[in-house]
Amino acid sequence: MQCPKCDAEMEDVEIYNVIVKRCSSCKGLWFDHAKHEFLKQKKDADEIDTGGFCIRKSIR
Repeated sequence: MQCPKCDAEMEDVEIYNVIVKRCSSCKGLWFDHAKHEFLKQKKDADEIDTGGFCIRKSIR
């Protein structure tokens, strides 16, 4: 899968037995609503969010 922000390759990251996609370049995260609901209840789930602000790629 390619990152929707910067087109870099996405990698699998596992936390609490849940797999989410993280961009290998901008570190943006990609996962569905059910995973979001589960992970937001976990105290330290934000440790996988290592990216900063990233400007979306230009679409022409």
